[in-house]
Amino acid sequence: MTRYLVLLLALVLASCSRGVEQPELPGQYEFSLDNMRQQVTISVDGKYANAFYRNGALVWSNQGKWTYEESAGKKGVAFAEFRFGIPEYSSVQGLWFVVPEKTLAGIRELCFDQDLERCFQAR
Repeated sequence: MTRYLVLLLALVLASCSRGVEQPELPGQYEFSLDNMRQQVTISVDGKYANAFYRNGALVWSNQGKWTYEESAGKKGVAFAEFRFGIPEYSSVQGLWFVVPEKTLAGIRELCFDQDLERCFQAR
């Protein structure tokens, strides 16, 4: 019985995350799936660069602006004119609001599908 409680506690702790404040946001984030990779680079000046690669070759890239704001009581990042390259997600540019999190290991994440654990992770 004790083993099961320890296992349950470990699983709960592994899924826990902590918030990320605005000064911690700048940097490069990456998501990879199969032969695809998307990189988002957040700059301190309120701009971001977004690039999508397939088989290591650049398919497209764009730039936009980001702000740190509060929405529905949660602090997060609003990316203007953001575009996803990953299939199953709209490739139309639009506003993406995401609450940045930090894993217990300290890795910053921007999750776009938490059910499938799909997140851009800081590099």
